[in-house]
Amino acid sequence: MIPVKQTRFGTSKGNCLLACVASLLHRPLDSIPDFAMSGSWFEDLYEWCLNEGIGLICVHPKDLEHSIILNTFCVMIFTVRGIDNENHAVIGKCSREESPLVELKDGMKWKWVCEPTFDPNPNVVSVENLEHLIFLIPKLGGRWDDYASQNSARGKMVRRRKG
Repeated sequence: MIPVKQTRFGTSKGNCLLACVASLLHRPLDSIPDFAMSGSWFEDLYEWCLNEGIGLICVHPKDLEHSIILNTFCVMIFTVRGIDNENHAVIGKCSREESPLVELKDGMKWKWVCEPTFDPNPNVVSVENLEHLIFLIPKLGGRWDDYASQNSARGKMVRRRKG
């Protein structure tokens, strides 16, 4: 993760989400399209990731207790205290919840937390409720369709030997 600060501020005008996406993907801010934090920001992010070949996982807070996510950064989307229909995005890091004075029992070893580690806004934003965790998975060497078509065009097939 390479921290990128946001450059626009104000209700429904800020670019904190863009700064978080740029930070996670190690890209300059101007290479990320404008996903407005109000309206259809998720649909815009989804379509952009689809076109860029970037994996996208969105987890709702009510599903966190049924998930295990470790050793990764994500975008944490919060509501903003005192402003209706306004969200703020920060970078969070997911890790196992450690209790140094308590021996971890079997059930405890699966507990994890996600804590904010970088706020792209240099000013203080008072956040309230966690709305979403968004995980971006960078494209690693191309799409499967490209790989399959290149190999089938060459007539190559990989078969596993028995025994």
